[in-house]
Amino acid sequence: MTRSLAGQFFFLISHIATAICLFALPLSVLAHETEATTADPGFRPPSEYAPAFLGSLDTATIVVYPTIVRRADRTAHSFASQSQIIESLNSEKILAAVAGRRRIDLGALRGRSQWDLFLNDMQRIAEVQRSHAFEAEYLLVMEFLFPVNDQTIFGIQCYVLDKAGENAFSFLLNSHHQLFVDADLIAKGTSEAARAKLMAKATQAGVTALKQQIERARKVQSDAMQSRYMEKEQPCTGTQNVEYPINELPMFGNQKKTAHQLRADEEYIKYMTRDGRSREAGAESAAKLGWNSYYAGDCSKAIKRFNQAWLLDPDNRLALWGFASICISRGQLDEAIRYLELAIEKGPEDPKLREDYDMTMKELFATSHNQQPLQ
Repeated sequence: MTRSLAGQFFFLISHIATAICLFALPLSVLAHETEATTADPGFRPPSEYAPAFLGSLDTATIVVYPTIVRRADRTAHSFASQSQIIESLNSEKILAAVAGRRRIDLGALRGRSQWDLFLNDMQRIAEVQRSHAFEAEYLLVMEFLFPVNDQTIFGIQCYVLDKAGENAFSFLLNSHHQLFVDADLIAKGTSEAARAKLMAKATQAGVTALKQQIERARKVQSDAMQSRYMEKEQPCTGTQNVEYPINELPMFGNQKKTAHQLRADEEYIKYMTRDGRSREAGAESAAKLGWNSYYAGDCSKAIKRFNQAWLLDPDNRLALWGFASICISRGQLDEAIRYLELAIEKGPEDPKLREDYDMTMKELFATSHNQQPLQ
């Protein structure tokens, strides 16, 4: 987490502290409605993996696990809620969703606040995920909190993690959010039908919040890109004819490393494969961070991330593609073509990758013949 990101994070936390301390309060206080609410669709802490998630919505698959129902003394699961989430995500074309069979048992409901519970449960879900490989790019687990009784839901938590178990787009909801209040998450009776209706309303609130979170994040991202465009800024410009250190050369420039650099590589690999994570999963995570840095205009950080991904998995397509983009920005079109061809070889066919290859070939042809680049 960067210094600026950390500052933003704690700024946000300070403004929602009263909103998330549900379990530290007396039960009599919990019974009352919150006086002030916000139109925000829940609180989503900043994540450096969010841009990669937003950028893959049109192509990624997300596996949805049974919804976790947390009570004071135990964990239960709702398959009806799981099915409702999958149907909503697919029918509204938010994400391509499939069902996961694993039930994640988080035990009794414990925590001084909803925020503590949110962080702890996210970590535990990530640990479970890392120990069980799956094919989808992302996983989603929704969680309903019943700290007092079976009649009232006091909080909703939605976890969206990537294949490496990193937080991609997780958020929480409670009575400080108008969407949650409007859902009226109190069972109208003690029958099974009343409880089923309550679960259905909570599920819909969670999905609606996810949809609104995505829409808001995409707008922020689009506004930022538009601002860069209006200011004539492009990713990683002005980097030609520079003598780069070894970690800013694609594939480390195929140079011989020092003993210190080799030890650093070993430590990095050990860190990225902790908790049973595969080298391939770690590489995917590092490469996505590289692309986030590239689009933010930080070529130095981007190429370092791409090299880390390549170190973990020399066949990682995103890293090879990243090398090509860095080379294009440096005016090294021959090298860019080589890395694009390597990325294409890794399959399957990707229209965007092929488009980059074709455009780079046109640029190279025009440059070699002293012509203007073809449009």
